[in-house]
Amino acid sequence: MGENGANRAYPLDPAGTAPGPPLIERVLQPFAQFAHTASSGGIVLLVCTAIALAWANSPWAASYHHLWELEIAIDAGPVA
Repeated sequence: MGENGANRAYPLDPAGTAPGPPLIERVLQPFAQFAHTASSGGIVLLVCTAIALAWANSPWAASYHHLWELEIAIDAGPVA
């Protein structure tokens, strides 16, 4: 059974067809997916923060500071 209930068996209606998930599950599913994705993003953010702190306080701190001074540009080319 999946986390989002995709493999859940629902009772058949009187016509013998499967009605699908209840309305409340169809409404709440996007919110559940967002919450799952947001927590994953938070974990990645925490890991990257720990790496940045360790790098900035290591013997290689000068390279970390040079990275922040690096100029990065997004160029669309000549605009006519």
